[in-house]
Amino acid sequence: MSLTPKLDSTMMFIGSCVSRDVGRITDLKESISIGNYVARQSLISSFSPPTSLPEFPSKLESKFQQRMIDTDIQSNLPNILINNHKNIKVLLVDIMDERFDVKHSGAGWYTVSDEFKKSGWSDYIPNINILKFSTADHLLHWKNSFLLFINLLEELDLLENTFFIINKFATKTIQGDEIIQPVGLPSPSKRNQQFAPYYDFIEDNKLRTLNPPAEVTLSDKNHLWGVAGFHYADPFYHWISNQIKLEM
Repeated sequence: MSLTPKLDSTMMFIGSCVSRDVGRITDLKESISIGNYVARQSLISSFSPPTSLPEFPSKLESKFQQRMIDTDIQSNLPNILINNHKNIKVLLVDIMDERFDVKHSGAGWYTVSDEFKKSGWSDYIPNINILKFSTADHLLHWKNSFLLFINLLEELDLLENTFFIINKFATKTIQGDEIIQPVGLPSPSKRNQQFAPYYDFIEDNKLRTLNPPAEVTLSDKNHLWGVAGFHYADPFYHWISNQIKLEM
């Protein structure tokens, strides 16, 4: 399958800027339409019953951020895939947003993203239980949800078109500086340890994975979103783009 221009074929992104910035930075957008981007949504939330949105207005001013937490609380990822699968030519997935804890509303799980915390809705959605990222309970729930995700992709005939990015957190910038995390956040090395069993499970399932090499796993002090272990310099995104072109 070649990536020749076709207006009704799209590239969809699930995860974070790790995947979405491939469409923003590289030339893939010249050969395929950039489609849906589903972010701030743990798969644990995606494959649980939906929770009703609060009747109280959110404090978020960004329409994008509001749409993301609305989609998460309502567990809409499966519906988005079902409604758009016929036009999806490439589905690019990263799991960076699994770093957020998830809470149970009594109906289903929702993701405690930074945007959710800023929305002011924490006081209006029940918190019956919490799964903290990288704990045994979180990993078990995530594995079950991941398998439901894979089953859905198979049913929609999307699995062969899906790429999972196995990205390590950068410890340095392309300029040669060490990445210093804000107080209270795990170091890049700690994050890599936390994500390792999640990535092992993805690779154990023999899926199409993209493993960027160490030489491109560098952040950039001039990155649009700022310096962070998962905000990479441009060669990272170009490497992923080139691999997709080779495999498609």
